[in-house]
Amino acid sequence: ADLLVARGDWDEARLESEAALRVRRQVHGDRHADVGRSEIQLARILLGLGRASSAESRARAGLDILVETLPADHWSTSDARSVLGMTLAALGRPDEAETLLVRGYEELRTSVGADHPRTRTAADRLDAFRERGDGPR
Repeated sequence: ADLLVARGDWDEARLESEAALRVRRQVHGDRHADVGRSEIQLARILLGLGRASSAESRARAGLDILVETLPADHWSTSDARSVLGMTLAALGRPDEAETLLVRGYEELRTSVGADHPRTRTAADRLDAFRERGDGPR
């Protein structure tokens, strides 16, 4: 799905991501980290399609699964917090969004380092949030 997003084919990425999520649920059940990661990927795609409400439910579901199944300091959980924060910002909920964006970024910086691509992406999300005027400058 990431390649399809990079090409700008968001609808096809959504379909592929939904199919992958179905397969992962069949293989692993509903409460597995791979299912949580798939929910987060789908949330990112739905947000890219302008479907923030649908993205929120996927991001919350994914984060819940990851918190339940992974160690507290795992990068996937931190990334999921950042994605949920971005989704809440799109829904006009800046206070909730900022808390998650900051926490996700700080946790990623601690767990995988400031130069890691996921950390840079989380920093970009936080910067974009603040540049839009949604948060403090």
